Amino acid sequence: MYRDMKQWCEIRHKVLVEGVSKRSILREYGLHWRTLKKILALEKPPGYQTKGKRPKRKLDRFLDRIREILKQDKSVHKKQRHTAKRIFERIKAEGFEGGYTIVKEAVREIERKMGEVFVPLRHEPGEAQVDFGEALVKMAGMLRKIKFFVMSLAYSDAFFVMAFERECTESFWEGHVRGFEYFGGVPLKIVYDNSRIVVTKIVGTERELTRGFLELKSHYLFTEKLCRPRRGNEKGIVEGAVKYAHHPILIKGYVNQVDLFCDGKKVAEHARIWGKEAVTYNPVHYLAVLERKPGAFDQAMPLEEWELPECFFQLMGRLRKQKGESEGTREYIQVLRLLETSPFTRVRGAIEKALLCQGVSRDLVVQYLYQDPAVETFRLDQHPHLKGVEVKRPDLSLYQELMGGSR
Repeated sequence: MYRDMKQWCEIRHKVLVEGVSKRSILREYGLHWRTLKKILALEKPPGYQTKGKRPKRKLDRFLDRIREILKQDKSVHKKQRHTAKRIFERIKAEGFEGGYTIVKEAVREIERKMGEVFVPLRHEPGEAQVDFGEALVKMAGMLRKIKFFVMSLAYSDAFFVMAFERECTESFWEGHVRGFEYFGGVPLKIVYDNSRIVVTKIVGTERELTRGFLELKSHYLFTEKLCRPRRGNEKGIVEGAVKYAHHPILIKGYVNQVDLFCDGKKVAEHARIWGKEAVTYNPVHYLAVLERKPGAFDQAMPLEEWELPECFFQLMGRLRKQKGESEGTREYIQVLRLLETSPFTRVRGAIEKALLCQGVSRDLVVQYLYQDPAVETFRLDQHPHLKGVEVKRPDLSLYQELMGGSR
Protein backbone atom coordinates (compact mmCIF):
# COMPACT_ATOMS: atom_id res chain seq x y z
CA MET A 1 0.00 0.00 0.00
CA TYR A 2 1.35 3.44 -0.99
CA ARG A 3 1.53 5.46 2.27
CA ASP A 4 3.99 8.34 1.69
CA MET A 5 1.77 11.18 2.90
CA LYS A 6 4.03 13.93 1.54
CA GLN A 7 3.97 12.53 -1.99
CA TRP A 8 0.27 11.67 -1.62
CA CYS A 9 -0.44 15.35 -1.02
CA GLU A 10 1.99 16.43 -3.75
CA ILE A 11 0.39 14.16 -6.39
CA ARG A 12 -3.13 15.35 -5.55
CA HIS A 13 -2.06 18.99 -5.89
CA LYS A 14 -0.32 18.40 -9.24
CA VAL A 15 -3.31 16.65 -10.81
CA LEU A 16 -6.27 18.42 -9.18
CA VAL A 17 -4.88 21.97 -9.02
CA GLU A 18 -1.99 22.29 -11.48
CA GLY A 19 -3.65 20.16 -14.16
CA VAL A 20 -0.73 17.77 -14.72
CA SER A 21 -1.81 14.75 -16.76
CA LYS A 22 -2.34 11.43 -15.00
CA ARG A 23 -0.13 9.66 -17.53
CA SER A 24 2.87 11.88 -16.72
CA ILE A 25 2.28 11.34 -12.97
CA LEU A 26 2.28 7.56 -13.50
CA ARG A 27 5.64 7.82 -15.28
CA GLU A 28 7.19 10.27 -12.81
CA TYR A 29 6.26 8.37 -9.65
CA GLY A 30 6.20 4.84 -11.06
CA LEU A 31 2.62 4.22 -9.86
CA HIS A 32 0.00 1.73 -10.96
CA TRP A 33 -3.12 3.42 -12.34
CA ARG A 34 -5.24 1.87 -9.55
CA THR A 35 -2.95 3.48 -6.96
CA LEU A 36 -3.22 6.89 -8.64
CA LYS A 37 -7.01 6.56 -8.79
CA LYS A 38 -7.08 5.85 -5.05
CA ILE A 39 -4.79 8.84 -4.30
CA LEU A 40 -7.05 11.21 -6.24
CA ALA A 41 -10.17 9.85 -4.55
CA LEU A 42 -8.89 9.89 -0.96
CA GLU A 43 -7.38 12.72 1.07
CA LYS A 44 -5.07 10.34 2.93
CA PRO A 45 -3.95 6.71 2.78
CA PRO A 46 -6.64 4.47 4.27
CA GLY A 47 -6.19 2.90 7.67
CA TYR A 48 -4.20 5.74 9.25
CA GLN A 49 -4.63 6.29 13.00
CA THR A 50 -3.43 9.46 14.69
CA LYS A 51 -0.67 9.27 17.26
CA GLY A 52 -1.01 10.32 20.87
CA LYS A 53 -0.45 13.93 21.92
CA ARG A 54 3.10 15.03 22.52
CA PRO A 55 4.03 16.05 26.06
CA LYS A 56 4.65 19.74 26.67
CA ARG A 57 8.07 21.02 27.67
CA LYS A 58 8.46 21.83 31.35
CA LEU A 59 9.30 25.43 30.52
CA ASP A 60 6.29 26.18 28.28
CA ARG A 61 3.97 27.36 31.05
CA PHE A 62 6.67 29.70 32.42
CA LEU A 63 7.49 31.50 29.15
CA ASP A 64 4.87 34.21 29.73
CA ARG A 65 6.31 34.75 33.20
CA ILE A 66 9.82 35.20 31.75
CA ARG A 67 8.49 37.71 29.18
CA GLU A 68 6.75 39.61 31.97
CA ILE A 69 9.98 39.83 34.02
CA LEU A 70 12.01 41.04 31.03
CA LYS A 71 9.35 43.59 30.12
CA GLN A 72 9.37 44.99 33.66
CA ASP A 73 13.17 45.21 33.53
CA LYS A 74 12.94 47.83 30.77
CA SER A 75 11.69 50.39 33.32
CA VAL A 76 14.59 49.94 35.78
CA HIS A 77 18.33 50.68 35.68
CA LYS A 78 20.50 48.15 33.86
CA LYS A 79 22.27 47.14 37.07
CA GLN A 80 18.92 46.21 38.62
CA ARG A 81 17.75 44.00 35.77
CA HIS A 82 17.45 40.23 36.02
CA THR A 83 20.16 37.92 34.75
CA ALA A 84 19.18 34.55 33.28
CA LYS A 85 20.36 32.91 36.49
CA ARG A 86 18.17 35.18 38.64
CA ILE A 87 15.15 34.46 36.40
CA PHE A 88 15.87 30.73 36.75
CA GLU A 89 15.88 31.08 40.54
CA ARG A 90 12.57 32.99 40.52
CA ILE A 91 10.63 30.57 38.33
CA LYS A 92 12.15 27.64 40.20
CA ALA A 93 10.65 29.10 43.37
CA GLU A 94 7.33 29.28 41.49
CA GLY A 95 7.36 25.58 40.58
CA PHE A 96 9.68 25.14 37.58
CA GLU A 97 11.41 21.73 37.76
CA GLY A 98 13.76 21.93 34.77
CA GLY A 99 17.41 22.92 34.43
CA TYR A 100 19.21 26.25 34.09
CA THR A 101 20.44 25.80 30.49
CA ILE A 102 16.98 25.69 28.90
CA VAL A 103 16.02 28.84 30.85
CA LYS A 104 19.17 30.65 29.73
CA GLU A 105 18.45 29.80 26.07
CA ALA A 106 14.81 30.91 26.40
CA VAL A 107 15.86 34.24 27.97
CA ARG A 108 18.36 34.86 25.16
CA GLU A 109 15.73 34.12 22.49
CA ILE A 110 13.05 36.31 24.11
CA GLU A 111 15.49 39.21 24.51
CA ARG A 112 16.49 38.88 20.85
CA LYS A 113 12.87 39.05 19.72
CA MET A 114 12.12 42.03 21.97
CA GLY A 115 14.87 44.00 20.22
CA GLU A 116 14.18 42.68 16.72
CA VAL A 117 14.21 44.81 13.55
CA PHE A 118 11.51 44.07 10.97
CA VAL A 119 11.03 44.62 7.25
CA PRO A 120 7.65 45.68 5.78
CA LEU A 121 6.42 42.87 3.52
CA ARG A 122 4.47 42.82 0.28
CA HIS A 123 1.66 40.28 -0.06
CA GLU A 124 -0.07 38.91 -3.15
CA PRO A 125 -3.85 38.40 -3.45
CA GLY A 126 -4.87 34.89 -2.43
CA GLU A 127 -2.27 34.61 0.35
CA ALA A 128 -3.28 33.99 3.97
CA GLN A 129 -1.47 33.77 7.29
CA VAL A 130 -2.37 31.55 10.25
CA ASP A 131 -1.31 31.72 13.86
CA PHE A 132 -2.49 31.10 17.41
CA GLY A 133 -2.63 33.73 20.13
CA GLU A 134 -3.45 33.78 23.83
CA ALA A 135 -5.86 35.98 25.78
CA LEU A 136 -7.08 36.39 29.35
CA VAL A 137 -10.90 36.30 29.51
CA LYS A 138 -13.53 36.25 32.23
CA MET A 139 -15.78 33.20 31.98
CA ALA A 140 -18.44 32.41 34.58
CA GLY A 141 -16.93 35.10 36.80
CA MET A 142 -13.41 33.65 36.66
CA LEU A 143 -10.34 34.85 34.79
CA ARG A 144 -8.74 32.20 32.61
CA LYS A 145 -6.44 31.90 29.62
CA ILE A 146 -7.80 30.79 26.27
CA LYS A 147 -6.21 30.23 22.86
CA PHE A 148 -7.53 31.96 19.77
CA PHE A 149 -7.00 30.93 16.16
CA VAL A 150 -6.35 33.76 13.67
CA MET A 151 -6.50 33.54 9.88
CA SER A 152 -5.78 36.76 8.00
CA LEU A 153 -5.85 37.64 4.31
CA ALA A 154 -2.69 39.71 4.08
CA TYR A 155 -3.58 41.58 0.87
CA SER A 156 -6.97 42.87 2.05
CA ASP A 157 -6.30 42.89 5.83
CA ALA A 158 -9.46 40.83 6.40
CA PHE A 159 -9.24 38.40 9.29
CA PHE A 160 -11.09 35.62 11.08
CA VAL A 161 -10.72 34.88 14.81
CA MET A 162 -12.06 31.92 16.78
CA ALA A 163 -11.46 31.04 20.45
CA PHE A 164 -10.55 27.53 21.63
CA GLU A 165 -9.86 25.80 24.91
CA ARG A 166 -6.33 24.93 23.80
CA GLU A 167 -3.99 24.85 20.81
CA CYS A 168 -3.99 21.39 19.27
CA THR A 169 -4.44 19.60 15.95
CA GLU A 170 -8.23 19.44 16.37
CA SER A 171 -8.57 23.19 17.00
CA PHE A 172 -6.10 23.86 14.18
CA TRP A 173 -8.25 21.90 11.74
CA GLU A 174 -11.51 23.40 13.00
CA GLY A 175 -10.09 26.92 12.72
CA HIS A 176 -9.20 26.32 9.07
CA VAL A 177 -12.61 24.87 8.24
CA ARG A 178 -14.46 27.78 9.88
CA GLY A 179 -12.05 30.33 8.39
CA PHE A 180 -12.53 29.01 4.85
CA GLU A 181 -16.30 29.08 5.36
CA TYR A 182 -16.12 32.65 6.64
CA PHE A 183 -14.06 33.90 3.67
CA GLY A 184 -16.02 31.82 1.19
CA GLY A 185 -13.03 30.01 -0.29
CA VAL A 186 -9.56 28.56 0.20
CA PRO A 187 -6.43 30.75 -0.19
CA LEU A 188 -3.85 29.67 -2.76
CA LYS A 189 -1.01 29.93 -0.22
CA ILE A 190 -0.94 30.01 3.59
CA VAL A 191 2.03 31.15 5.69
CA TYR A 192 2.76 29.39 9.00
CA ASP A 193 5.39 29.40 11.70
CA ASN A 194 7.10 26.17 12.76
CA SER A 195 4.64 25.08 15.43
CA ARG A 196 4.50 21.44 16.50
CA ILE A 197 1.11 21.11 14.84
CA VAL A 198 2.67 21.87 11.44
CA VAL A 199 6.30 20.71 11.69
CA THR A 200 7.50 17.54 13.33
CA LYS A 201 11.24 17.98 12.67
CA ILE A 202 13.64 20.64 11.35
CA VAL A 203 16.93 19.59 9.78
CA GLY A 204 18.90 22.59 8.51
CA THR A 205 16.55 24.41 6.15
CA GLU A 206 14.36 21.33 5.56
CA ARG A 207 11.11 20.68 7.46
CA GLU A 208 9.31 17.40 7.96
CA LEU A 209 5.59 18.19 8.06
CA THR A 210 3.23 16.44 10.44
CA ARG A 211 0.81 13.86 9.13
CA GLY A 212 -2.15 15.86 10.38
CA PHE A 213 -1.07 18.99 8.50
CA LEU A 214 -0.47 17.04 5.29
CA GLU A 215 -3.98 15.58 5.54
CA LEU A 216 -5.44 19.09 5.88
CA LYS A 217 -3.38 20.28 2.91
CA SER A 218 -4.34 17.24 0.85
CA HIS A 219 -8.04 17.92 1.44
CA TYR A 220 -8.05 21.65 0.62
CA LEU A 221 -5.11 21.59 -1.85
CA PHE A 222 -3.44 24.85 -0.80
CA THR A 223 0.32 25.40 -0.75
CA GLU A 224 2.20 26.31 2.42
CA LYS A 225 5.08 28.63 3.20
CA LEU A 226 6.97 28.22 6.46
CA CYS A 227 8.83 30.97 8.25
CA ARG A 228 12.43 30.44 9.25
CA PRO A 229 12.76 28.84 12.69
CA ARG A 230 12.10 31.41 15.44
CA ARG A 231 11.25 34.03 12.81
CA GLY A 232 7.46 34.28 13.13
CA ASN A 233 7.71 37.98 12.22
CA GLU A 234 8.12 36.92 8.56
CA LYS A 235 4.36 36.48 8.45
CA GLY A 236 3.55 39.81 10.12
CA ILE A 237 1.11 41.85 8.02
CA VAL A 238 2.08 45.23 9.38
CA GLU A 239 5.66 45.29 10.62
CA GLY A 240 7.81 48.44 10.93
CA ALA A 241 11.38 48.50 9.67
CA VAL A 242 12.97 51.29 11.69
CA LYS A 243 16.49 50.64 12.88
CA TYR A 244 16.17 52.95 15.84
CA ALA A 245 12.70 51.92 16.90
CA HIS A 246 13.61 51.81 20.59
CA HIS A 247 15.40 55.18 20.65
CA PRO A 248 14.01 58.75 20.70
CA ILE A 249 14.00 60.17 17.17
CA LEU A 250 14.11 63.87 16.25
CA ILE A 251 12.64 64.69 12.84
CA LYS A 252 13.49 67.90 11.03
CA GLY A 253 11.49 68.75 7.93
CA TYR A 254 12.71 71.02 5.13
CA VAL A 255 11.19 71.99 1.80
CA ASN A 256 12.91 69.23 -0.17
CA GLN A 257 13.97 66.71 2.46
CA VAL A 258 13.34 65.21 5.89
CA ASP A 259 16.25 64.46 8.25
CA LEU A 260 16.14 62.00 11.17
CA PHE A 261 18.40 62.40 14.19
CA CYS A 262 19.13 59.96 17.03
CA ASP A 263 21.12 61.06 20.07
CA GLY A 264 22.11 64.22 18.21
CA LYS A 265 23.48 62.30 15.21
CA LYS A 266 21.91 62.39 11.75
CA VAL A 267 20.98 58.79 10.92
CA ALA A 268 18.81 59.12 7.79
CA GLU A 269 17.79 61.52 5.05
CA HIS A 270 14.75 61.22 2.78
CA ALA A 271 13.31 63.28 -0.04
CA ARG A 272 10.17 65.02 1.19
CA ILE A 273 6.82 63.81 -0.14
CA TRP A 274 4.02 66.35 -0.19
CA GLY A 275 1.26 63.88 -1.04
CA LYS A 276 -1.13 62.95 1.76
CA GLU A 277 -0.30 59.64 3.55
CA ALA A 278 2.21 58.73 0.84
CA VAL A 279 5.02 56.26 1.56
CA THR A 280 8.46 55.99 0.01
CA TYR A 281 11.34 53.62 0.67
CA ASN A 282 15.05 53.66 0.03
CA PRO A 283 15.74 49.97 -0.72
CA VAL A 284 19.41 50.22 0.25
CA HIS A 285 18.41 51.14 3.82
CA TYR A 286 16.81 47.71 4.31
CA LEU A 287 19.56 45.49 2.93
CA ALA A 288 21.39 45.07 6.25
CA VAL A 289 18.17 43.79 7.85
CA LEU A 290 17.36 41.53 4.91
CA GLU A 291 20.83 39.97 5.03
CA ARG A 292 19.84 38.55 8.42
CA LYS A 293 16.32 37.70 7.18
CA PRO A 294 16.72 36.36 3.61
CA GLY A 295 13.36 34.60 3.88
CA ALA A 296 11.64 38.02 3.74
CA PHE A 297 13.50 39.15 0.60
CA ASP A 298 10.91 38.18 -2.03
CA GLN A 299 8.11 39.90 -0.06
CA ALA A 300 9.99 42.98 1.12
CA MET A 301 7.84 46.00 0.31
CA PRO A 302 10.81 48.43 0.05
CA LEU A 303 12.17 46.39 -2.88
CA GLU A 304 8.87 46.09 -4.75
CA GLU A 305 9.42 49.05 -7.10
CA TRP A 306 13.22 48.88 -7.21
CA GLU A 307 14.06 48.69 -10.91
CA LEU A 308 17.33 46.87 -11.49
CA PRO A 309 19.02 45.76 -14.73
CA GLU A 310 18.58 42.20 -15.93
CA CYS A 311 22.13 41.26 -14.90
CA PHE A 312 21.13 41.61 -11.22
CA PHE A 313 18.34 39.04 -11.61
CA GLN A 314 20.63 36.70 -13.54
CA LEU A 315 23.11 36.90 -10.67
CA MET A 316 20.40 36.13 -8.11
CA GLY A 317 19.21 33.11 -10.11
CA ARG A 318 22.69 31.67 -10.45
CA LEU A 319 23.56 32.20 -6.78
CA ARG A 320 20.32 30.48 -5.70
CA LYS A 321 21.01 27.59 -8.06
CA GLN A 322 24.59 27.21 -6.78
CA LYS A 323 23.99 27.66 -3.05
CA GLY A 324 20.32 26.99 -2.45
CA GLU A 325 17.40 29.36 -1.91
CA SER A 326 18.37 30.75 1.51
CA GLU A 327 22.17 31.05 1.24
CA GLY A 328 21.99 32.11 -2.41
CA THR A 329 19.57 34.91 -1.52
CA ARG A 330 21.77 35.98 1.40
CA GLU A 331 24.86 36.22 -0.83
CA TYR A 332 22.89 38.16 -3.45
CA ILE A 333 21.89 40.65 -0.74
CA GLN A 334 25.58 40.96 0.19
CA VAL A 335 26.24 41.95 -3.42
CA LEU A 336 23.43 44.53 -3.30
CA ARG A 337 24.99 45.96 -0.13
CA LEU A 338 27.97 47.02 -2.24
CA LEU A 339 25.65 49.83 -3.37
CA GLU A 340 25.95 51.27 0.14
CA THR A 341 29.50 52.42 -0.61
CA SER A 342 30.03 52.11 -4.39
CA PRO A 343 28.42 53.83 -7.41
CA PHE A 344 25.64 51.90 -9.13
CA THR A 345 27.42 51.85 -12.52
CA ARG A 346 30.56 50.32 -10.97
CA VAL A 347 28.59 47.58 -9.21
CA ARG A 348 26.63 46.84 -12.37
CA GLY A 349 29.83 46.55 -14.42
CA ALA A 350 31.37 44.21 -11.84
CA ILE A 351 28.28 41.96 -11.93
CA GLU A 352 28.32 41.81 -15.72
CA LYS A 353 31.98 40.71 -15.69
CA ALA A 354 31.36 38.15 -12.94
CA LEU A 355 28.50 36.57 -14.93
CA LEU A 356 30.97 35.70 -17.70
CA CYS A 357 32.70 33.30 -15.31
CA GLN A 358 31.51 29.77 -14.64
CA GLY A 359 31.13 30.13 -10.87
CA VAL A 360 29.82 33.45 -9.56
CA SER A 361 30.11 34.71 -6.01
CA ARG A 362 30.07 37.89 -3.98
CA ASP A 363 33.87 37.74 -3.72
CA LEU A 364 34.21 37.59 -7.51
CA VAL A 365 31.99 40.67 -7.90
CA VAL A 366 34.10 42.49 -5.28
CA GLN A 367 37.28 41.54 -7.16
CA TYR A 368 35.98 43.12 -10.36
CA LEU A 369 34.50 46.08 -8.47
CA TYR A 370 37.78 47.16 -6.92
CA GLN A 371 39.92 46.29 -9.91
CA ASP A 372 41.69 49.48 -11.01
CA PRO A 373 40.87 49.98 -14.72
CA ALA A 374 43.98 52.19 -15.10
CA VAL A 375 46.34 49.31 -14.25
CA GLU A 376 47.59 47.65 -17.45
CA THR A 377 50.27 45.12 -18.32
CA PHE A 378 53.72 46.75 -18.35
CA ARG A 379 55.16 46.48 -21.85
CA LEU A 380 58.86 47.11 -22.44
CA ASP A 381 58.38 48.11 -26.10
CA GLN A 382 56.44 51.15 -24.92
CA HIS A 383 59.49 52.36 -22.95
CA PRO A 384 62.47 52.41 -25.39
CA HIS A 385 64.72 54.23 -22.92
CA LEU A 386 64.76 51.10 -20.75
CA LYS A 387 65.95 48.75 -23.50
CA GLY A 388 69.63 49.61 -22.93
CA VAL A 389 69.49 48.88 -19.22
CA GLU A 390 71.33 45.69 -18.24
CA VAL A 391 70.64 43.93 -14.95
CA LYS A 392 73.55 41.86 -13.66
CA ARG A 393 72.68 38.28 -12.90
CA PRO A 394 73.10 37.37 -9.21
CA ASP A 395 75.92 35.07 -8.07
CA LEU A 396 74.05 32.23 -6.43
CA SER A 397 77.26 30.68 -5.08
CA LEU A 398 77.20 33.32 -2.36
CA TYR A 399 74.38 31.40 -0.72
CA GLN A 400 76.62 28.34 -0.49
CA GLU A 401 79.19 30.40 1.37
CA LEU A 402 76.54 31.46 3.87
CA MET A 403 75.74 27.80 4.50
CA GLY A 404 79.40 27.14 5.45
CA GLY A 405 80.51 25.58 2.20
CA SER A 406 83.23 26.61 -0.24
CA ARG A 407 82.68 28.86 -3.22
